[in-house]
Formats: sequence, C-alpha cells, structure tokens
Amino acid sequence: MDRIREYAKSIQKERFYEPFGTGPFCSITRIHAGEGEAHNMHPGVCTITVDRRVYPMETAEQAKREMDNLLADLRKENPLIEYSVTYNEVMPKYQLDPESDAVQAALRAYESVTGEPTFLYERPGGCDAHLIVEKYGYAMPTFGPGNEALSCMEDEWVAVSEYLKFI
Repeated sequence: MDRIREYAKSIQKERFYEPFGTGPFCSITRIHAGEGEAHNMHPGVCTITVDRRVYPMETAEQAKREMDNLLADLRKENPLIEYSVTYNEVMPKYQLDPESDAVQAALRAYESVTGEPTFLYERPGGCDAHLIVEKYGYAMPTFGPGNEALSCMEDEWVAVSEYLKFI
C-alpha cells in the first residue's frame, strides 16, 4: 500500500494536467481481510482495490503496465509475496470537441431556459456517456446543476432551486 501511495504521488506531480488542476489519481479505495477468521488471528489473505484514473496523456495499457511493474518490483524485493491482479473495469476516455454540434446545442439550450450562460470544463471521472457514443455514434455532452469543485466529493450537494431550474 505504501508503494501504491508513492506511485500515486509521483504521477500526480509528474503528469500534472492543467485543465483538471491535478495529475492522475491512483487511490486505494477498499481493503478487505480476515473474514470468517477468529479475531485473534492474522488474516491469511488481504484484498486491496485500487482506482486508477487515466488522464488524456496516458493510456489504460500504460497504467496497467505501471501497476504490474510496481508489483513485480515488490516481489523481487520479497519473493514470499504472493498476489494476483484482476482489472475489473476499464472505461474508455471520453472527450468531446467543445465546438461540436451537441455541445453547442446544450449550451444554447441551457442559456435559453435559464437566461444565463454557462461554461465548459474538463474533469476526471467516469460516466456512461461513452456507451451512447459506442451504440449510437452520438456525441453526448454530460452536464448538470451543481458546483463542479464538489463533484464526486463526500460532501457534494446541489441546491434544490438549481436542480429544479436544470430540469
């Protein structure tokens, strides 16, 4: 876990991406060990889940290779370490041209309904808009009410008035 945290800090610094205001994320999001074992026993197995976000200058293959290399280096240092890796979900990067018809139509619709202009921004995160692109070939803007700085944070919230206006 320490090595994963070190790796996360290094890619945050080395691959800073100005539009997101940060570098790629690599976070330990779940740790599970010792289920069903007595409370006074060291667990025989520990499962760690890692969420690795891939930024525009990277590829999923590169991120997998880096994680595999990190684990292989640990095994060289300690041959007794046993591990297996499962890549559960790889979502493709989803980027839209800000000048695309779909994006411009969404901006016009928002301003027409609210009487106020809005703005575009990029953000790291996952969404299912890529499924619409894959199935229908339609560029799907993702937008909604709220403060983008709070998006996906534990204290994220949206004012009811903003939510209703957006609907």
